[in-house]
Amino acid sequence: MFAFGIIGFLGGILFKKGMLGKTKIALCIFGGLATFVIYGGIMNPATVVMGQAKLTLDAVVSSYIVGAPLDLIHALSTIFFLWFIAEPMIDKLERVKVKYGLIER
Repeated sequence: MFAFGIIGFLGGILFKKGMLGKTKIALCIFGGLATFVIYGGIMNPATVVMGQAKLTLDAVVSSYIVGAPLDLIHALSTIFFLWFIAEPMIDKLERVKVKYGLIER
């Protein structure tokens, strides 16, 4: 949950600063990179911390190596799904922001 929260928080900051656009391709690129780098970067060593009695550098490095294929599949599936749901998702988020007064018209 923390890893996904960080990705959302970072996406919000990048959007607010104008570094991340509302285009489908920008969301796909950000989503794929964030999933591979941030989510994988947090969850791979977390697996070692939760599963091993002793934390070693070799265990952390091997968790990144062994986790890379799954991280790549996760990133590609994120890109795939964002490609198809980015526009409806943005529309729904815009309606929610207006409905609850999070932004002014």
